[in-house]
Amino acid sequence: MQSLFSTVLRKILAKISALSMKLESVAAETTQTTFSVQPARTLHVNDTMETKKVYILLILSLAYLTLSLACDPLAFRLIDFIGYPLSASALVYSSLFTLLDLIARITSRNMAIVMLILFHFFDLLFTYILYTANLIPPPKDYTLLAAYNTILTPLPRLFWSGIAGGLIAGIVEVSLYAFLQTKIKNFFIASVSATVIILMAHNIPADYFAFHKIFPDSYPMLITLNFAIGAGLVAVNSFIASLLLKKARFTK
Repeated sequence: MQSLFSTVLRKILAKISALSMKLESVAAETTQTTFSVQPARTLHVNDTMETKKVYILLILSLAYLTLSLACDPLAFRLIDFIGYPLSASALVYSSLFTLLDLIARITSRNMAIVMLILFHFFDLLFTYILYTANLIPPPKDYTLLAAYNTILTPLPRLFWSGIAGGLIAGIVEVSLYAFLQTKIKNFFIASVSATVIILMAHNIPADYFAFHKIFPDSYPMLITLNFAIGAGLVAVNSFIASLLLKKARFTK
């Protein structure tokens, strides 16, 4: 009888032990699942933010490259601005600094500088693709195609005359913006301040050397209008950019 009781007791204890181990296993799985929910959600949010950054960076890069390529052909194309001559490139050039600041704000200053160097490299390719193609004589019956010489022949000169100044101005501007951003914590003020300083220090002298021989009678007005329009557009562009940053939740 005692042996039978011992056998039954051992079986009951074995059942309890097996049930206890099973409960511990279920509890462990439940705990792991519970504590892994928040990291999974966090990872999903981080992936979403990184994907958003990639798309925004792609759009900003394409916009910068497009406007940068447009600047050289428009440099000597004067337009009438309320009765005064204005270089058409002034309408797009200042926007490049705002785009560069946006890239620095979303990524980093160093990434913006790397992107700037890449932009100028592709600008070089663009310039010499057009210039080389223009060296090939047109068919004899298509003499009007020679008009392309007026636009395409000066492109290499425009590129090389602006490459050093453009690179230095871009690097200094984005570095100044990054410094001001850390101090002011306001994209609009930091971007406008940095760009206006560069427009005064770089663009005014560059415009003087570019225009004073070609347009000796109108270069003072050209320089003044280029700066005024550029500074005004920078303020507008930076204001719009700051609103977009807030909407995208990139502004601290």
